[in-house]
Formats: sequence, C-alpha cells, structure tokens
Amino acid sequence: MNMNRMPSSEKQAAGLPPDLARKIADLEGYFELGMAREALQAARALLKHRPVHRYAFTEALHPICVHATKCRSWKRLVEDAYAQCSTRNQKVLRSDMLEFHVSRRDYESAYRFIPPRPQQVGDIAFSMWTLLNLKKVEQAKPLCRKCRRLLLQPQDRYDFAMLVDALADYHAQIGDLSTAEAYWRMSPPEEPFFESAARGLVELQAVRGQAYAAAMRATLEKARAEPDGWLEIVLPGNEKARLADARKTLRRYSAALSRIVPEKDLWRFGGAPKPIRSNV
Repeated sequence: MNMNRMPSSEKQAAGLPPDLARKIADLEGYFELGMAREALQAARALLKHRPVHRYAFTEALHPICVHATKCRSWKRLVEDAYAQCSTRNQKVLRSDMLEFHVSRRDYESAYRFIPPRPQQVGDIAFSMWTLLNLKKVEQAKPLCRKCRRLLLQPQDRYDFAMLVDALADYHAQIGDLSTAEAYWRMSPPEEPFFESAARGLVELQAVRGQAYAAAMRATLEKARAEPDGWLEIVLPGNEKARLADARKTLRRYSAALSRIVPEKDLWRFGGAPKPIRSNV
C-alpha cells in the first residue's frame, strides 16, 4: 500500500538539534523531487540517529513506505529505532508503525498497533485493511460505520480516497459487490489509491464473470440431460456438438478469469461466486 503524501513536519516546534533538522530537511527535499534512493539513504541515517526523536522517526518512515520495494529488509532497523523511543513517544508513534507494517503486508505485526478507538482517517483506514486481511470482518464493521460518517464531512482528496478504498474493500469482502463497485468508482484518479480502485473494479468483474460462466455451464448441463427431441431428429448430432462447443468456450473463459482472481483470493470478494439464476 504505497502513499505519496509526506507528513507535515513539526521539527521547529519540537526544538530539534540543528544537525537533525538539516537531515530532515534534506530528506524532505529528496522526497519532493522524487529522488527515491537519496530519500531512503536519508531515512536510514535518521533511524540510526541516537537518541531517536519522534518527529525524525515519522519523517523517516514515510519515504520507506512509499519508495522501499522490499519493506521487509527495513523491519529490524525500524523496530530497533522504535524500541529506543520512550514509552510516551511509542504511544504517539503507533500510527506510524501501523502504516509501516501494512505497507510491508505484515498484518499480524500491524494488528498489534491498531488503536483501541481510532479517530483519524489514516488510523481508521489502516486498521480496516489490517482487519480485512486477517479476515476479522466483524471487528472491521465498526470501522466501516466510522468511514461512512467521515465521508459526510469535508475531506481532502487524499483522505477521501483512503476512505472510499477502505469501504470498497470491506463491502467486497462481505460479498456486497455492487456497493464495493460504487465506492471504487468514486476514487480520485490523481491519488495513489486509484491504482487499488482500478484493480478492484477489474477483479470484481472477473468474479462476476465466473458466476455467469458457472450459471451458463449449469444450464448447458441441464440441456444436455434433456435434449430437444425435435432438433435431434432434424439435425442428428448437431445439438450435442453445439452444447459441447459452448461448454468448451465457457471453460476457457473460466480459466482466463481465474487467472485474474485465483480461487485462493476469492475470499476478498465474499468467497466463491454466488450462483446467478439463468433464464436461458
């Protein structure tokens, strides 16, 4: 889950030492210019700085979540720096640790950092994604209600994108695909979550396609068991060949669709495709 918004720095109010403030300023400059390698090097230096300052920690983690393609390799460095923080600062930095672990898709670790009563948009969204990926849908339900309430309030485009993406993921997982589709269609294209929305919409249609293919196969099996006697007399063997060809085509479609959403991932869309009644 990549983010591209740098958190606002509070280094002036925090009274940082000049050398640390300069390092943070350098990191922010690299980040804004898209200099990923330099930003990550600056982040590493901040995490190794002792004593660990909580604002330096926050500034360091964000480019890691955005630019590090393998956040797993950063785990020990981040956890060591976090462990060096005071108990008070650790409480403040829980949100950063939650985002970090979600970015590296370590949802078991992220679960330890879910706030008891998340109120901020980021905390709610990252908590929602953590719970959904751990298949704790019931625990995610109250967060769904919070997301909907927040959407009734003015939000900037970034926070709005987070909320609709979290809501879409929730509704997809409970099998409410129409609502999930509606939320994903609301995703602002300029925000990083649009990639998730575009992927979700395509996968959702693949799941629906699987359901239609299954329904049509069932219909064809019924037709094979109860052939049209008149057609068989007029064109012997024609109906059998036609049905066999149709079944072969549907199997090919199903195989293609299952490459988009493999069976092991169907739980993200409410489980196996729901049967669709066919009037054919």
